Amino acid sequence: GDEIGSFPLPDLTKQILFDWLAGLKLAPRSRKNYRMVLAEMLSTAKQKRYLAANPLEEFTRQDIKEIEGNTSEARQPSILSPTDAEKLLVAAFAHPDLDLGAAVVLGLFGGIRTEEIKRLDWQAVRLDDASPFVVIGAEIAKKRRIRNVPLPACAVAWLRRWPRPASGPVARSEHANDFQKRFKKLSTAAKLTWESNAMRHSFGSYHYALHGNSVETARILGHQTDDTVLFSHYRALTTKDQGSAFFATFPKQ
Repeated sequence: GDEIGSFPLPDLTKQILFDWLAGLKLAPRSRKNYRMVLAEMLSTAKQKRYLAANPLEEFTRQDIKEIEGNTSEARQPSILSPTDAEKLLVAAFAHPDLDLGAAVVLGLFGGIRTEEIKRLDWQAVRLDDASPFVVIGAEIAKKRRIRNVPLPACAVAWLRRWPRPASGPVARSEHANDFQKRFKKLSTAAKLTWESNAMRHSFGSYHYALHGNSVETARILGHQTDDTVLFSHYRALTTKDQGSAFFATFPKQ
């Protein structure tokens, strides 16, 4: 039930730990206890050089707050309204120098993690397939997160307006904070207050509201085995009509 899984220790990532901790059906205090025990174990593993880095050290205060919160009921995740999503897309396409147009499309309409987008190559974006999709392969997601992400018609329409070389990075990331700094500039240009994971939260919430299939939404998001994380962290209270409006956000002619 609650085990993280069996795979080589060096493959352990922040995202695996985040999803596991967030998915524990326990009170916030118990989740914190699990995190503290993990911290001790991974610190020892790093000292003994079983690990090059301790992925728990990458957790931000916001990550910890999302996992542990103050109550057993997670607060509503931050999502973008369909109008704000359109503002973000328009701003991203109006500022091609930030190189974030495709990243925003894939985050909003594919629910793809920022860390996965940063490692994504254009070869994995199959726009010309009968049913367009993105391959999140082993080199990006490790074996626990391999999946094909279907692209809705609105995503295809936006991506067809973005420069698409045959290969190369979908969004450049020249150094550790480069991507985040550009996103901050983008949110300023769009006149939006940016919250971590808002694109992914938006996708999860609207996709579930529109289709009503939590297992499929969780599969596309790359969650492990069930919809626990989806219901804990990604499903804001949205309506089917709002879901329809979100996935009907096409570029203006």
